[in-house]
Amino acid sequence: MRDLGDRRGLITRLRDSIERGELVGPRILAACAPLTPPGGHCHFLGGEVSGAEEIRTRIGYNAELGADVIKVMGNGGQMTPDGPGMADAQFEAEELRLIVEEAHRRNLPVAIHAYATETIAAAVNAGVDTIEHCTFVGVDGKPDVRDSIAKAMASAGIAASPALPSGWRQMWDMLGPERSQAIASRLKWLMAQGVPILFGSDAGVPISQHGDPVSTLELYEHIGVPPSTVLELATTGSARTLGLSDRTGSLRAGLAADLVAVDGDPLVDLQALRSPELVLSRGRAVVRPQSSA
Repeated sequence: MRDLGDRRGLITRLRDSIERGELVGPRILAACAPLTPPGGHCHFLGGEVSGAEEIRTRIGYNAELGADVIKVMGNGGQMTPDGPGMADAQFEAEELRLIVEEAHRRNLPVAIHAYATETIAAAVNAGVDTIEHCTFVGVDGKPDVRDSIAKAMASAGIAASPALPSGWRQMWDMLGPERSQAIASRLKWLMAQGVPILFGSDAGVPISQHGDPVSTLELYEHIGVPPSTVLELATTGSARTLGLSDRTGSLRAGLAADLVAVDGDPLVDLQALRSPELVLSRGRAVVRPQSSA
């Protein structure tokens, strides 16, 4: 599980408790508070920065807390009342380059929250590692997909994490068929361009609840991606993109025994993933609580 924003590094304490075996839980990659300008998107998480010195200080602070990744809010978003809009750039290109340089100097990847095409282009030029949402929205709010940017992402191995919600059916009903088709077309276009796709669901927002990754996987099947490719996306592909393929993501000797066994064949029907018979985390069985009568 990749957590891309919290307050005061709380997620690192949970991660460390799991690592020590005190709790049973997922493998966690933590970002701590995301970098955002004063009053910017998710400023309430405590990651406000202004200028080069504060950028360096915040990245250093997150690193000291034990961050596994540095998150930066390249655009605004809907979760911040009265904040910048989804297509509004929050950092200059030079600042993005500084963020990447400072994070990479500490061997930390950079994930950027970016909707707008111009912000995505600046992020690619800066050398980020993953682009969250990656919707390619133009200044007029309409799709502005550019093959040149996608090809640059594919060449550099920069992954797109569409962060599509588990409640995507509800979202598509609200958006209507034209806008929903645009989302599907963009996703298929990214895959056709060879851009690595990182599975994620943006869980924690109202339309995307925790605990339902299968619904998000079903979206890929809905747009024509075979179940075998969907499973690869959620396991070996995502582990490789996140730099975890030497530890987990596939079933082979020497890797952690992170395993889900289901009643059925998900290569035929993804619904089988809703019937887990056994879940192992680092070889330790996860006991599912029995529901009370």
